Amino acid sequence: MNKAQTIDGAGVQWPLLILWFRKLRSSSHCGQTFFIAHLCAYMLQRPTVFWADDDAEDVYIINKCLEVLGHTESCLFFSNGFSLIEALNTVPVPPGLIIVDLNMPQINGAELVRLIKSDTRFGMVPVVVYSTSTLKSDVDKCLLSGACKYVVKPMRFNDCVRAVAHMLTFSRSPLCSSSNPSQ
Repeated sequence: MNKAQTIDGAGVQWPLLILWFRKLRSSSHCGQTFFIAHLCAYMLQRPTVFWADDDAEDVYIINKCLEVLGHTESCLFFSNGFSLIEALNTVPVPPGLIIVDLNMPQINGAELVRLIKSDTRFGMVPVVVYSTSTLKSDVDKCLLSGACKYVVKPMRFNDCVRAVAHMLTFSRSPLCSSSNPSQ
């Protein structure tokens, strides 16, 4: 299947493994170990982008952009910030890039960026905020929290493809980075 992976939402290639993990994670250390081993094996095969966005329509559009760009196998989606944090705490190698939506329930993007950046294991991982908000106060809050870039979600698909391609340039991973992120 040529779709980006989701860890906690509507998984495309891993749905049985994810459901199995959810069922066992509270009752069985063995189940957690099995899931973590598979997640680690997946990450070692491909450098990854962790992407948190609670809007299923936005995730669908992002998937289509990733298909156009040929990066579907390098992106893992999370439907909320806590799931992303949980995954970060289980992987032996940090992702090359983290992209978060600003307006999510439970924990917003700015708070998520602050949590990620406060952990020394992930301090060097670039974090980009991708949001519909154009408010200067939102942009400033995210950048002060440690985001390396704030990108406003475009309305047209071609602009969305360009925005996703631009965000991927911030990745530390060689599969996603096609230009120097300092430019």
